Amino acid sequence: MINISIYSCAEILSGPKEQFLIVNQGQTILKVPLTASGLTNGNENRILYVPRMRAVGISIDCRQQFVYFTDTSGKTIQRMKYDGSEQKIILSGLGSPEGIAVDWVSRLVFWTDSLLKRIEVAKVDGSLRKVLLDKNIQNPRAIAVNPELGYVFWTDWNRQNPRIERANMDGSERKILVSDKLGLPNGLYYDHHRRELCWGDAKMKTIECVRDDGSNRRIVLADQTTMIFGLSDGLQYAYWTDWSTNKIGRIDKTPSHSPDSVLLPSGGNGKLYGLVAVKNSCPHDINNVCNENNDCTTGQLCLPNLSLRSKRVCQCADNAGLQCLLRERPPPPLPPQFG
Repeated sequence: MINISIYSCAEILSGPKEQFLIVNQGQTILKVPLTASGLTNGNENRILYVPRMRAVGISIDCRQQFVYFTDTSGKTIQRMKYDGSEQKIILSGLGSPEGIAVDWVSRLVFWTDSLLKRIEVAKVDGSLRKVLLDKNIQNPRAIAVNPELGYVFWTDWNRQNPRIERANMDGSERKILVSDKLGLPNGLYYDHHRRELCWGDAKMKTIECVRDDGSNRRIVLADQTTMIFGLSDGLQYAYWTDWSTNKIGRIDKTPSHSPDSVLLPSGGNGKLYGLVAVKNSCPHDINNVCNENNDCTTGQLCLPNLSLRSKRVCQCADNAGLQCLLRERPPPPLPPQFG
C-alpha cells in the first residue's frame, strides 16, 4: 500500500474561480478573460506573436508563474511569464513536440513527441533532458501529471489501437487505463479535486473521465457538433478548444449541465490548439521527495516513484556524460573467495 502521508492536496485560493485562460492560436498566444470586463479592444489580450510559429501544447508552472508551450513548426519548447515577458527557448532540435505538462513540485517538464514517437522529461529550465518512454508508442498527443502521486498520463491516438496510459514519473509500471470506445483522444487533464483523469475525444465527440486507476468511467460531455483539440481543468468548469466552431467551449464539471462558450478576444487568427486555465494560486502543501533539496548528484534527474521505499530514483540525463553513468551503475559483485 502506498503511503501518501508526505502529500497534502489542500488547495488554498484567494478567489472562488480561475482567473483567466491562456490559449494557443498558431502564431499567437492569447490571454482570455472569463468576464466581459476583462476584454479589451485591439491586441491587448495578445501575450505573444511569433510569425510562422505553431504553438500547440501548453502548461503552466503555477509556482513561478511561467507558461510553457510547444512549437511544432520551430521544433522547440519555450517558456515565458504569464504576461509574455522573459520569453525563452529552453529546448530545441525536437521532432514534433505536442503535448506538454509541468510538475511544479518536482520542477520537471514532460512532453510528447509525435515524430520521434516518445515521451521525454527535463528540468523546468530545459536542462538534463531524458527519453522516458519510446517503446510501443505510435501517436502520442496529450500529456498530464499528478505530482501528488508521482504519475504521468498520456494519450496515444494510434488509429488501430487508441489508448490512454499511465506510468510512474520514472517511466516504470506502465499501465493502460482506457482502450475501448476511443477514437482520437486529444486533450487531457488531471483533476486534483475529483481525483479524475479526463480527456476529450475528437472522433467520439465526448469529454470523459476515469479515476487514476482507470475505474469509474463517466461522460461529462457528448456533443456531436464539437471537435475537441485542447482540454483544461478549471475549478468549476472544463474548457476545450473546438475545431468545428473555432471557439472555446466550457461545461460545469458536475452532472446535468449544458455547455456554453467563452468569448475569444481579438488578436489571433487561425485554429485554436492547446489551452490552460490559470487559477488564483498553486495547490498548497503538496510536497514530495524530488523538491529542491533532493540528494541526486550532478547530471541526474530526480524522478518520483512512490512504489519504492525511497519514493524516487536518480537517473542520468541522456546528455549527462560518462561520469554520471558510471556513478549510476551499480558496483560490480565481489569476486568469489577461495581458500
